[in-house]
Amino acid sequence: MKTLEQSVREPKMGLLKEEDAAMLTDLYQLTMMACYRRDNKDQTATFDLFARKLPDNRHYLVATGLEQAIAYLQKAKFNKDDIEYLRKQNIFDETFLSYLEGWHFSGDVYAVKEGTPVFPNEPIMRITAPLCEVQLIESYLLSMINYQTTVASKASRIVESAKGRSVVDFALRRCHGPGAALLEARAAYIAGCTGTSNVAAGKIFEIPIKGTMAHALVMSYEGESESFKAFADTFKDTKLPLVLLIDTYDTIKGAENAIGVAKELEKE
Repeated sequence: MKTLEQSVREPKMGLLKEEDAAMLTDLYQLTMMACYRRDNKDQTATFDLFARKLPDNRHYLVATGLEQAIAYLQKAKFNKDDIEYLRKQNIFDETFLSYLEGWHFSGDVYAVKEGTPVFPNEPIMRITAPLCEVQLIESYLLSMINYQTTVASKASRIVESAKGRSVVDFALRRCHGPGAALLEARAAYIAGCTGTSNVAAGKIFEIPIKGTMAHALVMSYEGESESFKAFADTFKDTKLPLVLLIDTYDTIKGAENAIGVAKELEKE
């Protein structure tokens, strides 16, 4: 077991950079590729990405993640640091490492459009390329398409259940990491959510940003009404909808206080 002293190094946020995308694969993809190359089995192959079956009471998926998949296929390459890292693992010979240095995706991609409903055994994406290319990209594409499609499919059902009422994504603090939170917001928006609380996702994917207030704001004032009034006064002349949180202490009393503040605003 490492001691704290042994593990101390410069902190890293742990977010993937585009130039590192080729390395986001499972080791067994690389070992299979090495076998293919050794035995001259790098023939053209076709892989389909699809769901075999869905859980009970789930009849469709909303296919999402195509934009990120295409960006990956266009940009993924092994840089010098990647090759050196792999060399130090003492797994691959120099012939295979030399092949990886020049690796790039050269195949064909067929896919449904973003936000398309799909069904069991219906391909979301079909990739045709040399075997070593489709083998390497399998893990990345499954990760990207699976996650966003899962989120979009759930969000679609929530939007449908809302029957025309606005649904906003507030999932940032519950997602499996900041990178996932960006993609989650994107997928939810594609599925019909009207906006997101995630400011970075709003900027990157041009999603309307929306928000309310937190219990912390209410509790930082002497009284609930004072916090509501402060929030309303701060944002009454902006595009931010004035949504007040009424359940910090007593929901009924909170609603009464919110109504009181709303009446005061009407007089101004």
